Amino acid sequence: MSPEIRVDFFGSIRYSRAMPYNIDPSALVNLPCPRCGEKSAETVATIQSSPSLRCPACGAMFSVNAEKVMEKLRAVEEQAELERRRRGL
Repeated sequence: MSPEIRVDFFGSIRYSRAMPYNIDPSALVNLPCPRCGEKSAETVATIQSSPSLRCPACGAMFSVNAEKVMEKLRAVEEQAELERRRRGL
């Protein structure tokens, strides 16, 4: 089972389970639709390979900046690593 990553692109970053330092391409990222706000889960691989996504709720097409997503995912992983070290894991 791949780790679930929750990245809120309205400003906050959170994670539900720590990942290995290499970000799993099958990990899920929740992306809100800029039109209706509905969140859809997309894999890291999809985000990296598709510059545009379709909202499953309203059908709107929207662009995703893969570089920005990967920066946020790296920040999540760095926080998870710090937490693992703090807990001695």
